[in-house]
This record gives sequence, structure tokens and C-alpha cells, in this order.
Amino acid sequence: MATEIELKLLLPDELAHGLVRAALDAVAGPADVVEQLNYYLDTRDRRLQAHRCMVRVRVGGQGNERWVKATCKSNPKLHAGLMTVGEHEHRLPVELAALWLQGPPFRTNLTDLQALAWTADEGPLLRVLPDEAQLHVLGAMATTRRIYRLDKAFFGATPGPLTLELDHARFGDRGPDANRYEIEVEHPDAAALEPRISAWLLELGVHAWPADESKFGQMLRILEKPESLPRVGD
Repeated sequence: MATEIELKLLLPDELAHGLVRAALDAVAGPADVVEQLNYYLDTRDRRLQAHRCMVRVRVGGQGNERWVKATCKSNPKLHAGLMTVGEHEHRLPVELAALWLQGPPFRTNLTDLQALAWTADEGPLLRVLPDEAQLHVLGAMATTRRIYRLDKAFFGATPGPLTLELDHARFGDRGPDANRYEIEVEHPDAAALEPRISAWLLELGVHAWPADESKFGQMLRILEKPESLPRVGD
């Protein structure tokens, strides 16, 4: 099982997002832009959440380059903006991906997601979920992700490649949590980079702060507010 270590810094609003975007474009050139639609799945009794697991189907890309990935994350730990989580991920084959590109099925299971390995050996769902258990879409989140490739030396760190992602996540069109602006850096040195990136942001006039919940956690919180339910496809 791969372990993902990721720094998550939240930006206050669209204006701050625009300032960061312009600064990064000037340094690294125009970003690779990926539009994503994320579907979060669980059983009706939310058995996965009870075992600190999350299953997501992500649709990304554009035109003929669209793709679908199935991901399972387990035992997340988020402290001071630093997320550590076990991750299993694979792309769905063309025939199966085509079904999700038309929209999420009413229900699915691990066989449908070709994810039986998740319940084998040391898989994240071992003894948590039988292969035939029915999964339903809890909610959805759309994200515009801008991917920048820089060098750590730009932030005053030891030289080396660094990928920085600038996200605008959308959970629907209601409530103060409808939008989330975020910087994500997945790197073994993420903790050491945090004060350097934060200092750079302050030079831009942007005050960022470490995230205290994941996008998935934010969606779950929104789901508890009937007036702010995200609409699938938003």
C-alpha cells in the first residue's frame, strides 16, 4: 500500500487564488489544467467511514483524453495541514470507464470497480466490506486543478523537482462552503516546505493557513446540512 504525504494550505477566496495563479504562471509557465469530477461512495450504513476508509471514483481530462480512476484511502491523519494516508488507486479500463463517463451508476461494488485487491492480503478493506456489498454515491465534488512543476530551490529549499497543485473545488452552489481554494504539495519534504511556501504567499499578500479537514471531510460536513446538499454534477 502506498503512503501519501501531502501538504494542504487553504486560500481565503477567489482573489487570493488568482494572485497565486498569476505568480505561479510567471515562474513556471502556464499550468496543466485538469477538470475533475469526484464521486464519493459508501454503503447505506456508511460502513467505510466507520472503518476510516474512503472510496472515490474520479473522472478527469477533456475530450478524447478523459479517464476514470478508482481510489481507496485509509486511516487518514491530518495535522497542521499535513495529510498522511494509505492509498490504493488504479485506472478503470476503457469499457468500464465509459459507463462512468455517462454518469455514476445507481449502485456499484468492488467487482464493478475491478478493486477486489482492496479486500485481499493487506488491502485497506480487509474484513471491512465484502466484495458484493453495494456502494452508493454519497455526494460529488467538481475540481479545477492547475498543476505546476517547479524546483524546490524556488522556495529556498534544497534543489529538486516539485509538483504544486492549485485547486478550486466546488461542492454545489449553496452556503459558505460551496467553494474551496487550496494549494496541495505531495512530497516527502512537505512538512519542511510548509513555512517556506507560507512565507512566499505572504510576500504576495496572501494569508494561507493549514487545512484542518480534507475535501472529503468538508463534503461530509456539508451533507449534514440539508439546505446545502451538493448536486451531483455541480
